[in-house]
Amino acid sequence: MSDRVVKVIYSADRKRRVHIIERSDGSFTFEDWVFVDEPRETTWFPTDRRLQTLADSAERAEAEARERVGWLALEPGAS
Repeated sequence: MSDRVVKVIYSADRKRRVHIIERSDGSFTFEDWVFVDEPRETTWFPTDRRLQTLADSAERAEAEARERVGWLALEPGAS
């Protein structure tokens, strides 16, 4: 089994997102992404906050993301 995204949480402006990921070993983590919309490039890029935590559930990984990702902590209703 490979890693898979089990949940995606978007910022209100849809320019940031967090992926909650189930890893192949059964643990969970998250990745923070930013959307770049420039004349030469329009795509998603991971930020420095990648795979910084291992959790035993998707809910715990999301809680960690909400504590550690600045924009997500400021937007508790982000989905």
